[in-house]
Amino acid sequence: MEQIGDKIYRLRKEKGLSQEDLGFEIGVSRQAISKWEANTMQPNLDNIKSLCSIFNVNTDYFINDNCSTEKINQETAIASAKPITSNKNKKLFIILSVVLGIIIFVLVFAIVIVGHSVFTPNKGAFQVTSTNIQLPVFVILCVLFVAALIGEIVLLIKLLHRK
Repeated sequence: MEQIGDKIYRLRKEKGLSQEDLGFEIGVSRQAISKWEANTMQPNLDNIKSLCSIFNVNTDYFINDNCSTEKINQETAIASAKPITSNKNKKLFIILSVVLGIIIFVLVFAIVIVGHSVFTPNKGAFQVTSTNIQLPVFVILCVLFVAALIGEIVLLIKLLHRK
């Protein structure tokens, strides 16, 4: 009689996933996957549903002892499965987040420099700046900063809320 942990281990190996990869796709830690496979802890119903969608098996496979690896049909998989995200998407989100972070840093630096030039009063006989930077350039930089910041927040929220 094969236990749930043995089934998870076998299916994970067949799919070529590490414990960390499977944990990321489900939204649990690598240690949780390890405990499931060692049969020291059992996945809850939501996690079993996630496992079913990832491995394309029905819930009876994990719950019933005498159930074979019967694959579920495509309509059931599409209807019940949540989207499965790969590590490639996670890496893409991380790369985009880092790039946006760098862009935000550069924009903040540019806004400070341009803002100082635009808003420094020119009093006396000497002009404080030698460049003729207008207010619209400052406004455009601020708009770009806000757009990049919103993009960064959205990426981080998607990255943190993926299960």
